[in-house]
Amino acid sequence: MASISSLPPEMLGEIAACFQDDTPLSVKKDWKADQKTLAILSRVSKSFQYATQPLLYRKIYLAVRDPAGLDILSLIKVLYHRKDLRSKVNKVQLHFEKALSCHLERTMDDVQKLDHLAREIGQTSLSRALQGNTNCPWSYNNVLSSLLFHQLRGVSQVMITGLCGPNWNEDFGVFNHFDDAWSVLPYLLIPPSETPEALLPNLTFLRLDAHVITTINLSDFHLLTRLAPNLKEFEGCGFVSVPVQAFNTFKRLKRLSLSEAPFVDSDFPNQGEFLQIPPGLHSFYYSTRFSWFPDEQNISPMRVRRALAQHSDTLIDIHVQCHIEMEEHEWFDTFRMFQRLEHLSVDPADFDLNYQNALDGPNAFITTLPRSLRSLTFLAQHHSDFTDIEWLADAVHEGDFENLESFTIHVPYRDRDFFHKAMSEIWCGIDKPESGEDEASFCVKVVSKTDSREFWCYW
Repeated sequence: MASISSLPPEMLGEIAACFQDDTPLSVKKDWKADQKTLAILSRVSKSFQYATQPLLYRKIYLAVRDPAGLDILSLIKVLYHRKDLRSKVNKVQLHFEKALSCHLERTMDDVQKLDHLAREIGQTSLSRALQGNTNCPWSYNNVLSSLLFHQLRGVSQVMITGLCGPNWNEDFGVFNHFDDAWSVLPYLLIPPSETPEALLPNLTFLRLDAHVITTINLSDFHLLTRLAPNLKEFEGCGFVSVPVQAFNTFKRLKRLSLSEAPFVDSDFPNQGEFLQIPPGLHSFYYSTRFSWFPDEQNISPMRVRRALAQHSDTLIDIHVQCHIEMEEHEWFDTFRMFQRLEHLSVDPADFDLNYQNALDGPNAFITTLPRSLRSLTFLAQHHSDFTDIEWLADAVHEGDFENLESFTIHVPYRDRDFFHKAMSEIWCGIDKPESGEDEASFCVKVVSKTDSREFWCYW
């Protein structure tokens, strides 16, 4: 029987690839176990190690503490000396965490180690920045991340997350050294004259998950467009605010997702219009529960919709939910112009006063929905008048919404049984049958805080 070492390199590479999860980075998916399996397999033989090494470096997970450990410094050094491995790195997740059992204090020795590494790999400008700001907590973090990203110029996906942060329902507690997600973006402290343009030319996806209350400025977004001019997807979470003009310079942005990061009006009105993104936006997700700013600076769902209208010919997916009470005039808006829209998730009360007051007859918000929709989600239900939903059910049954495949409604937990029964009757739906039945033409989902129930309609 042949040993694994005797197998041809191509076959060893195929075996190793079976153990790697090559899906896009996501906060909902943990891919580290697959990488650990690959790391263990790489010890089987020298030949298998050569086969797995490129795959191990394709997707990198780094848990970083302050000060940085030898693992990340060693990685930077390896990537600097091994161009073959450096070119393989495609996806990177940086997870900044704080020691829970002991308090780590950065010493001058830690700073000197980082300074030595910067000089060793030829980054003298970073060395000077570190020497000139030895007492600044952010200079160390910026130099560290800059050294790392300088070796990752070919990376296409980056996710930066932080473990330690305050509970929304409790006191803010103690922030760790990495509480500002923007502090780990490279070159924030380096003079523009020494900052290379397009440091990350292949970066198409970036997620900054602050996990704490983080303040960012318009200049930070301008820096990001210089570092990654080809960015197509941006996800942000946990910011105090986002300037309304923040993404106007992102020329290739296709998907924008902001969670707990409310848009606010800028104090500098000449900086540009709200969401004046270059044409091409396909997906927009916006959800926020709280704002530190007064009503006159907050952005209402109605204004969000109106700003999105300039992308009505390209948008396919829209999700808008704001838990911010705001006074609105002309309390109605339509999504009629989004003729390519396939997925819409909103609170109807944000777009039509009639819906909130439960007046007789279907309101204009529901009757003017684009017929291109494949899925519709009501993110809240404020009353027990189902006129709009009944109208929609009849319209779907009669073939008016020929593309619509599902309707989802989010309901209060205490009323879930009532809504289960009501939706089943309105849509004439039944629980999903056993296998063998013909495929249903329509699905209705009732979602509460703790459970989800589906009804299937056979028309």
